[in-house]
Amino acid sequence: LGAMDNMESITQRFIGLVRPLVGGRAVYVADQDAIITASTDPGLIGRRHEGARVAILSSQIVRISQHDLPQYPGSGEGVILPLSGPDWRGAVGICGTPAEVEEQGNLLRLCLTQHLERSALAGSQLYKDYRQRLLQLLIYGECPGQELQRLCTLLGVQLQFPMRALVLSSGGRSMIKDGSLTALLIDRGFINPQ
Repeated sequence: LGAMDNMESITQRFIGLVRPLVGGRAVYVADQDAIITASTDPGLIGRRHEGARVAILSSQIVRISQHDLPQYPGSGEGVILPLSGPDWRGAVGICGTPAEVEEQGNLLRLCLTQHLERSALAGSQLYKDYRQRLLQLLIYGECPGQELQRLCTLLGVQLQFPMRALVLSSGGRSMIKDGSLTALLIDRGFINPQ
């Protein structure tokens, strides 16, 4: 699927997560060269998929019905949807009659795209910046709703209110040693100084 490290393990993990949700249907992910890198059917891994190649090149959904099978050797009926991000491309497919599986395919594409975007973001400086900003919003009580919701979505965080945030170190500096933790805990009502 492109330049992202560990793409095969990320997509295989995703396939493992969706396996129980697709009712026994074969689901697969193909890389930018249309090679299947993850699948609920291990026998498909490593095979080139012509439908995936067409979906990737055209950036269009490919629907393969019974009468289309001669155009797509080695394929079965199903829907293949293109995937793309800033530095990756590929396709996700689900086997079955196109009319029956297209809606599931669209959901798979949406979920996999979000999963890949989060995986690409994790570990990056931008991810660290988003995490730091979320903590600032929570600790200092500056909670613009839209920004808080956007950061939680990007970071894959679910908040439950009421809640309290507590930071024991910041920027590699322990807040316990210099007394600022105690002051912050008192200021935010976590502890009573009496």
